[in-house]
Amino acid sequence: MASKNIKAVVVRGDGFVEVAKPREFERLVEEVARIDEHIVNIEKAYIIRKGVRRSSDTLPKRFLKESVRMGPSAGHVIELSRMLDEYYSVRGWDPESGVPTEAKLRELGLQDVAEDLRKHGVNLK
Repeated sequence: MASKNIKAVVVRGDGFVEVAKPREFERLVEEVARIDEHIVNIEKAYIIRKGVRRSSDTLPKRFLKESVRMGPSAGHVIELSRMLDEYYSVRGWDPESGVPTEAKLRELGLQDVAEDLRKHGVNLK
């Protein structure tokens, strides 16, 4: 999910505060996560159409050369390739190219996006 700042509280004009029931809140979080997944995959498909692939998914050179200074990762340098492998796996994208897989797009009901990518010469796995 893109944002973890969701609050289950509604404040009415009279100052009364109502907290959402746990199951209702869970459904809301699930719906927001589903919408987020659609948005991320549509955005990715758009930049894929523009020629962006795994080699373009990078961080500033400083993050790739200098070790982390503080926190639990202090002293370590970011392993971008490993991070991308994990991220693409979680997203359901092809680990070699960074392109959403046909199965992922179908799962999300984005067959039209898959077809559009094919029309633009993108091979989906």
